[in-house]
Amino acid sequence: MEYFNKIIKELSSEYNSSDTKFQYLEVGQLLTHGFSVTQRNQDQNSLILKTLDEAYDNKRNYVLHPPVITEKKIALDTTETQLINELLNTEVATIKTGAIVLDGLYCQLEFNDRKLNWNIDEEMNTSLNKLVNFLRAKVV
Repeated sequence: MEYFNKIIKELSSEYNSSDTKFQYLEVGQLLTHGFSVTQRNQDQNSLILKTLDEAYDNKRNYVLHPPVITEKKIALDTTETQLINELLNTEVATIKTGAIVLDGLYCQLEFNDRKLNWNIDEEMNTSLNKLVNFLRAKVV
């Protein structure tokens, strides 16, 4: 759990609500993957992607070392920027399910002083699902 918390901290380390339009964070509960996507207010035509190098981390004693995180900037075209804006202005929300999650995801979206957390895709409403799937496609 300590290492999981280190990953969360490293992926979201530069989150600053006054400078950030949104930040999406996703980590596999079994540390199969981890990434964050951030859009800054001052540069809405790009995303900042941070990814966990899980292949490298799983080959070493990760308890003794901080997680290895890589960062890159992803350019957005006008249509993509508009799509993000439209989705963030709709009812982005989580929904309750009766599911018990054993090895799901840790997902978090922060925007407009809101913080949403969920563990499986079925907990996302339609707008949140569209936004998250768009962001996941950018991670590839």
